[in-house]
Amino acid sequence: MRISPNTRAALLRVIADADYRAAVQDWIASKTTDADQALPDCWIGKRDAAGTPVMNICTGGDPVTVPISIIRYVIAHGQLPDSPD
Repeated sequence: MRISPNTRAALLRVIADADYRAAVQDWIASKTTDADQALPDCWIGKRDAAGTPVMNICTGGDPVTVPISIIRYVIAHGQLPDSPD
């Protein structure tokens, strides 16, 4: 999976900044109707043109739109999806 430099920087901020990560998690939770239900069925937040649940995140500059599944992966694993184990 290719990640743009701006998206990479924003995701690295989610990994490195515990306060920002907590805010992202809270925002995701506020847009999820049922934590036990799989996306996209429980998602009431923003979606891209394909209907994928997304969120805008940033590093202090312009925000980038990132699928929630990637943000959740980064939070759960503490690394980017294309990082080696």
